Amino acid sequence: MRSQANTVWLAAKEVLSHTKYLWLFVLASTFFALLFIVYPVLATPGNDLAFQLSITPWWGLLLIGFLAFASGLLVTLQAYIFRRLKALPVKETGTTLVGGASAFLANVFASASCTACVSALFSFLGIGTIIFLLNYRWEIVGGSIVLTLLAIYFASKRINNHCMECGV
Repeated sequence: MRSQANTVWLAAKEVLSHTKYLWLFVLASTFFALLFIVYPVLATPGNDLAFQLSITPWWGLLLIGFLAFASGLLVTLQAYIFRRLKALPVKETGTTLVGGASAFLANVFASASCTACVSALFSFLGIGTIIFLLNYRWEIVGGSIVLTLLAIYFASKRINNHCMECGV
């Protein structure tokens, strides 16, 4: 575990030492935080920002902050890799998309703290799917966090030249 954390720390330190990537990280994290807070407001009829913040528990805001930070870091690491190597292989792009999509899904669940909000957000899926999502909400959030952290770890390995699969 210490080795994985060290791998991520070294990659983040290298990438964020460049001013343009530090700004990208700040902007991406801010964008994701705003998106995760504002999206339920816009998708739920009659909702406003003050009401959304009042019904979101402290741990939901903490989860939104963590996932916005992780998503911003993932975007920054991937931008660094893309810029450094000029093109991402298809496999790398898939990892990034899965990590990003899972972080977005986890944040939707974290920010939509009531059943009515989740129903409005996912109304296009049907009642059976909404009930399934609500029943397995925390498992989905946990899986999304794991996928996001794995995507960050593998991007960090690639930056630190420890990825045997891609040979960088």
